[in-house]
Amino acid sequence: MNDLIRIGSETAKSGFANERAIADKFDKWKEDKEAKRWLTIMGYNLSKIKKVEAVILHGHKADVQIKVIITFKKAVSIQNLSIKKANDDADFNQIDKRWVKNYVEMWNIPENLVILLEIFCGKISPKQLL
Repeated sequence: MNDLIRIGSETAKSGFANERAIADKFDKWKEDKEAKRWLTIMGYNLSKIKKVEAVILHGHKADVQIKVIITFKKAVSIQNLSIKKANDDADFNQIDKRWVKNYVEMWNIPENLVILLEIFCGKISPKQLL
């Protein structure tokens, strides 16, 4: 049992360090190529961003909250991110700990999106659809 406690503790510490690293990247987004890429993927025009602030959240579903302040507007955009570590050779993805069927019940998701989510989560293989 001590090994399980140690492994759990190491996993948690590693996760917290990863959250801090991601938050730091967003805080230094002007110098960080990955953060610039992430902000672009999130739909932001980098030339319009005045400031980005990252806050680490504990005890919430999201791990890091990103506040983006746009220059030409009095606009603030808030993004809540769940940070997960993954190995390049990992054969799984995690978007949430709930089953896709729970989302279908909550939000009445159309069947074509259910199939895509189940492929993404690894419940079904795209090869099964051929």
